[in-house]
Amino acid sequence: MRLVKRGKVWHARFYDHDRRRRLVSTHCHDKAAAEAVARRLERDAGDPDHARARDATLTSLLEDMIRDCEELARAGKMAPETVEFYRKRAGHLVRLQAEPLGEDAPLPLMARDLGARHVDAFISQRRSEGRGDNTISKELVTLRKALKLAKRRKRWRGDLD
Repeated sequence: MRLVKRGKVWHARFYDHDRRRRLVSTHCHDKAAAEAVARRLERDAGDPDHARARDATLTSLLEDMIRDCEELARAGKMAPETVEFYRKRAGHLVRLQAEPLGEDAPLPLMARDLGARHVDAFISQRRSEGRGDNTISKELVTLRKALKLAKRRKRWRGDLD
């Protein structure tokens, strides 16, 4: 990687995963900031899966899972009622992203930030809303299904445990 200054703006020169040379603006005037941006650009160009995983939101993973279920339903491999089941359960996960689950463990917007403490806080929140363990279990199955699909599509690099 090499930084080149054009006018007041720094540009990064690097090779992508297809070994093509790239020259990309960092949009930075400060050299140190431009170096940080250039490192990220080079990493993303060298490993596009990393970039997809870094930018994936929990909502987008759930939406992908619903689309996958809809495709399975159209192919006759899943009942339409099952698709509605997953859509309803995913809706609770999306809803709770907008509400704080606790001071130290709000449900993250970015999938890469999701951890066990967030799942525990989600369970506590749903119990405080009066939901039974069977209902909560179904919502966790929906989350696990979305994360498995995202992992297979290289949009999430976390651990399902």
